[in-house]
Amino acid sequence: MASREKQREWSRKWREKNVEKARENFREWRCNNPEKAKAAVRAWEQSHREYLALKQRERREELRKLVMNIYGNGKCVLCGETDIKKLTLDHVHHDGGEFRRFFKQHGKTMLGCHFYRWLRRRGFPTNLGLRVLCKSCNSREANRHKSTKGKAA
Repeated sequence: MASREKQREWSRKWREKNVEKARENFREWRCNNPEKAKAAVRAWEQSHREYLALKQRERREELRKLVMNIYGNGKCVLCGETDIKKLTLDHVHHDGGEFRRFFKQHGKTMLGCHFYRWLRRRGFPTNLGLRVLCKSCNSREANRHKSTKGKAA
């Protein structure tokens, strides 16, 4: 057991001194052994599921904060609520349903983090008529829109 630990220590020190050579050796091994490389990645992912889930959750939360800051300075534009868990994106022109149906017709889901990623890929466009509302203000606005929808202005 001690000799195995010594070998690992020696290998670690060698990789620290020869970073580029170690990377090149790894790339070459990966190209020559694609199935073993994929199996190694799958094994690592399997043994680190909780870590990967945590990191993914953190990335989604950071993206959500970024979107809320870009479209509403991180607060509800009507009441000023700042709790990120209570904030949502609202379509100013009440066309969110049409927007989602368009994507659904093309086989895409456009909810939550999927929508936020879509916005990021397009550079957070400002011409979509989006604003940040808390869930209660969003619900209130939707109800107000539904009640005035059929009435003449």
